[in-house]
Amino acid sequence: MRRRGGADGTRAGEERARSLIRHGYVIAGGTIAALSAAHIVGVRLLDNAITNLNADEEGNVLAWAGSASIFAAAFAALVLALTAASVDGRLLAVAGIAAALSLDDAIVLHERLAKRIVDALGMSEGAQRLAWPPIYLPLLAVMLFLLLDAARRIPPTAGRSLRVGLGLLGLAVATELVSAYPMIVLDVELGSWPDALEVAVEESAEIGGWLLIAFALAAAAAARLARGEPR
Repeated sequence: MRRRGGADGTRAGEERARSLIRHGYVIAGGTIAALSAAHIVGVRLLDNAITNLNADEEGNVLAWAGSASIFAAAFAALVLALTAASVDGRLLAVAGIAAALSLDDAIVLHERLAKRIVDALGMSEGAQRLAWPPIYLPLLAVMLFLLLDAARRIPPTAGRSLRVGLGLLGLAVATELVSAYPMIVLDVELGSWPDALEVAVEESAEIGGWLLIAFALAAAAAARLARGEPR
């Protein structure tokens, strides 16, 4: 079935995609700034008196925002997969992996696994930041491959936004890995200025990355529907 076709449909699809991408950058940028400021103020200026302002705490409003951003990407991938002429299995896999990561983030599974590994090896608390990435590396590699593949198949504007989102996720992972060094070797304390800045960068980059990915996939779906592609 076609709702709209030809040049009009293509232009309408491109405009819808660009509009969503613009909103995505504004929302992601605002979220990054707000989360970073909240964490710095809450941890350093208010001495962690308000736990909802600590991005490194679990079970608070900032943790919920992180899980929600991942689930938003999962839902957008599902919608894009189901609006194709035939169901896109690769995007369904993206939706499934992202939903699993959202659940993991909500129930703090990878942190618990990391703590058990570190405790079993008798290592310091800072080593937890090195323990979880190797466990999840295969899953993250699959997700990266699938999203890069999606970036090639969706409109260029959405594809660029998706790649920027992936870059932010890479920054988040790299920041956490690098931050283990000062905590293990230099005995940097949790809640100190170096730690607070690391957490602000890591957590804000992660949530910003997932939001850009979600908006990129949603923009691709909106463009497809506006063009009236068969489905």
